[in-house]
Amino acid sequence: MLECHESQLVWMREHDGIDFADMVKTCSRYRGYQCGADYAEGFRMCQVYLKGTTKRLLP
Repeated sequence: MLECHESQLVWMREHDGIDFADMVKTCSRYRGYQCGADYAEGFRMCQVYLKGTTKRLLP
């Protein structure tokens, strides 16, 4: 699904030198490895409204 946003992938590659689709796949594989699955995603409920955090959420 992510690869359907081709213009964004091209922009990230040209602007930041990042293969975004590969980065997402790599992160998903890492999270999957941590929980014994092939791929996984991690989410955490936001406890505040429209406020960011300076604290790191992932190891």
